[in-house]
Amino acid sequence: QVFETDIDTIGYSWYEFSHDTMTYTVATVTYIIKTTEGHYGKFQPGSFYGPNSEQFYMTFRYYYQEDGSSNFSY
Repeated sequence: QVFETDIDTIGYSWYEFSHDTMTYTVATVTYIIKTTEGHYGKFQPGSFYGPNSEQFYMTFRYYYQEDGSSNFSY
């Protein structure tokens, strides 16, 4: 596991682009995010494609833990 403390570190490590097939592949990765209020959230990228294969129709899963604990469950 890699933990980053820098702001804006989510972005380029969770997908790959194939120039041969011109397609995106999303990595199976989950990010744990700590808000400025000290609460935690979990973010998991899903897909770049919509129901009709539209590109950049991004899906994702998330969970926000309102009580401030780092106990997560979907």
